[in-house]
Amino acid sequence: MLTRLIEPRAQIPDERKRFSNQALTALIVPIIIEQFLALLVGIADTLMISYAGEAAVSAVSLVNQLNNIFIMVFSALAAGGAVVASQYVGSGDKPNGDLACGQLVMITSLISLVMMGIVLLLGRQIFGLLFGSVEDDVLQHCRGLHRLRLLHPRLP
Repeated sequence: MLTRLIEPRAQIPDERKRFSNQALTALIVPIIIEQFLALLVGIADTLMISYAGEAAVSAVSLVNQLNNIFIMVFSALAAGGAVVASQYVGSGDKPNGDLACGQLVMITSLISLVMMGIVLLLGRQIFGLLFGSVEDDVLQHCRGLHRLRLLHPRLP
């Protein structure tokens, strides 16, 4: 029954199919699992911090939204890089496929370092830009200053 809902009425002849349904399922299932695990991280964070109060839960929610943006950016990079590399490998040009993979790793590493620096330097401004006026307590939890205050009570 499910196959009738998913499969189109006009079937592609078997000799024209590049991939079997089993191969496509083997490709799609890990992607679904990855997305589920990404959501599960946010849920687990919220559950673990729920004892610390409303401000901490709000902060975790805001940070998880920012993390989801980063996950989307890096997923897009990975998908684009996989397309380019697979085009080379599929055409039999393995050296350029290897080169494309190496460039993808290098560019992803550089982008992650730049994004990390921006978030560390401009964290307060980013949260203000994305979420408007956030209460001071929530913003401090977002930036992790509450942990520093526990260690060094004289901090402002």
